[in-house]
Amino acid sequence: MNIIFDEIKRSLKRGDRVELRGFGMFSSKIQKARISRNPKTNEKVDTPERKTINFKMSKDLFKILNNEKK
Repeated sequence: MNIIFDEIKRSLKRGDRVELRGFGMFSSKIQKARISRNPKTNEKVDTPERKTINFKMSKDLFKILNNEKK
């Protein structure tokens, strides 16, 4: 399992999409730099650009989770 997870991490770091049939798809997106707000102090904070991971489940997994028949 560690080998599989390491390969998924390497692929996402390169910007590639990873698809696991019947489970879902992982992809990385770049979140733009922006000015956000600290909710406690209401102070403006610079948030740098960063990569985020997006997951979209497969139709098969969606149907299993929602007790729908194939």
